[in-house]
Amino acid sequence: MKIAAFTQRLWNPKMPATQATSSPEKLPETKEPTDQVQLSQNPVGDRFREVFFRDYQERMCGQNIRRFITQFPDPKQLEGAKVLGIENKGFSYFGMVRAMNTRDTNSKGELRVTDKNWYHHVVLEKDGKIFDFDYGIAPQTPGVEEYFDTMFLKCDKVRPAEKLKDYRIQVIDAQEYANAKKDTSTHVSMRDYLTGWGANLERFETSPKK
Repeated sequence: MKIAAFTQRLWNPKMPATQATSSPEKLPETKEPTDQVQLSQNPVGDRFREVFFRDYQERMCGQNIRRFITQFPDPKQLEGAKVLGIENKGFSYFGMVRAMNTRDTNSKGELRVTDKNWYHHVVLEKDGKIFDFDYGIAPQTPGVEEYFDTMFLKCDKVRPAEKLKDYRIQVIDAQEYANAKKDTSTHVSMRDYLTGWGANLERFETSPKK
């Protein structure tokens, strides 16, 4: 299978994902992360919590995920995990992915949650949970629907229906992504991907169904 141009970007860990960062009108959130954030009680969640701050590189989402996979102590525990590549094929924000609830720091070096615009974004899905080093300011593993709601669909400037139609999800086996030796990935719209997980998307319809 010929690897698409989008796949090439995802498979290049040195390519920054971000162009523009937070909107200037966004007030910083200075609350420090706590140990009270609840993760799913499993080895993948435990490992994610362990490396969330230590192994993070800003604007290197693909490299963050690849490192998480390749350095995972027991690769068998990642069986069934998928890497998701997210890209905007539409025209909103000049084809960039607009994300909310992203990790950032203010001018004082304090952690805050804000919005960013990316060329693409890369996360890991395992057992219906999303592992994203850029999601919030403390390690969390939200379910698929909760993650996409919070990170992409509850957006201030782009209609959810537009994102569901224009954003594409490339789904790649985690070990395949880490090794970058072949490509048996699939490509679906964000709408189709979330529908496959049983997400309720009716609230995002632009007009009532007839």
